Amino acid sequence: MDIPLVAIATIEPTREFSRIVRINHRRTVTIAGDIDTDVANTNEVINDTRNRFLPELQSQYPDLAISLEGEIKNSRETNTSILSGSILGVRGVYLLLSLQFRNYREPFIVLLNIPLALISVIWGHWLMGLGLTMPSMIGFVSLAGVVVNDSILLVEYESREILGEINKIK
Repeated sequence: MDIPLVAIATIEPTREFSRIVRINHRRTVTIAGDIDTDVANTNEVINDTRNRFLPELQSQYPDLAISLEGEIKNSRETNTSILSGSILGVRGVYLLLSLQFRNYREPFIVLLNIPLALISVIWGHWLMGLGLTMPSMIGFVSLAGVVVNDSILLVEYESREILGEINKIK
C-alpha cells in the first residue's frame, strides 16, 4: 500500500549550507525528524523502518552502511547501564542478606522472587498492549524493592516457625 509522503510528514523546504559530512573518513547522510507521539512512538517508527525500508534500500545499494543514532543510541546506552546497575544491585543485596541470614540459601530464596515479578510486569504490559519504557523500568525497580522486603519478612517468619516446631519436638 503506497502512502504519499505529504500524508505522514510535513515538508518544509529550507536553505542549508552545502557541505559534505564525514564520519571516520566516510561520507555520511544524516536524516533527522521529530515523532508525533499521538500517531506512533519512536520504537514503532524505527522498527517499521528497519523491517520495511532499510532492507529494500540495502538491496538497492549493497555497499551502503546504515547506523541508527540519536535517541536509539541513547536508549541502548541507558538500557546497558540499567542492566549493569541491576546486576550490581542484586549482588549487593545478596551479600547483605547472606550476612543477615547467616547462610547462602535464604538470600537466594528471597532474590528468586525478583524474576517472578519481572514476568508479571511483562505479562501486564503485554495484556495492556504497552511497550516497556523507561518509566516502566523504574517502576519495576521499585516493585523489586517491595518484593525483596516482603520476601525477607516471609523467609524470616517461616524460619522462626520452623525453629519453633523444632523446639517443640525437643
